[in-house]
Amino acid sequence: FIFPLLITFIVTQRWMEEKFEKVADKLKEESDDRIRRLKKEYDTTTLEKTIRDGTRTLIKNALDYFKIENIKNEIGASAAIQNLQLDKYGQIIELLADFSMILPDVKENKEIVEEEITHQITIYEIDEKPFSTFLQRIMDKYVITVDKKIKEKTELDSVENMKICPQCAEKVLPKAKVCKHCGYSFETLNTVNPHKNIPLEHLEKGKQLYSVGEYQRALEEFTIAIELKSDYAMAYYARSLVNSKLNKAGEAEVDLKEAAYLGHKKAQELLNAKGSQ
Repeated sequence: FIFPLLITFIVTQRWMEEKFEKVADKLKEESDDRIRRLKKEYDTTTLEKTIRDGTRTLIKNALDYFKIENIKNEIGASAAIQNLQLDKYGQIIELLADFSMILPDVKENKEIVEEEITHQITIYEIDEKPFSTFLQRIMDKYVITVDKKIKEKTELDSVENMKICPQCAEKVLPKAKVCKHCGYSFETLNTVNPHKNIPLEHLEKGKQLYSVGEYQRALEEFTIAIELKSDYAMAYYARSLVNSKLNKAGEAEVDLKEAAYLGHKKAQELLNAKGSQ
């Protein structure tokens, strides 16, 4: 009698796990589509409702799976809370964290999700106390996950907004006046004389051409930048790269050495690497 019952439990568990995964995947797909549409409409009120609705749906899915786990393990409510592994609810926690990154104001967004989870904890406290207690654990894990995502987003935004030093090609903070790597002064880019920015314009244009495979035209732009500014390390380095693409090894090496001489860090690293081979 026990063996058939055990088989039934295993089959039921697997069936519920597959159903749970399908529901979670479908929910994520539907939510992503709806969120993309709503973002285009810039409707914060509707977005907030979507966030709250999505949070409630995720919690309902977690409750369904929680009940199946209790049946499978044949254990009491208290034991279930102690023994259930949160990693089985990782997808739900990740989705809750994703819901917290929709609005431009991430802090406000996070508060909306936390408020909704707290509200659901209070509701389930009445009829589903064991799950309400477990939901608090999910809440704790969610906070850790979303804080990590917010930190990663902040760091990524910071990196994307960093500017590149035209002298050594290293990244520095957007508001930096002097490059911490080579000492280059960015004040020269803010001069009243617009002609002093022309070398940089040719360099940027050359980079764009290089990125789409227009190597000959890129070479011409880098050369103009060097002619306008003879000590332009970044332009020498860029021209070295494009010369390599054009199979002009000798000219590429000359430009690379000049860039390194002028303080370009990556150029020096490449020369050192070649020397050690």
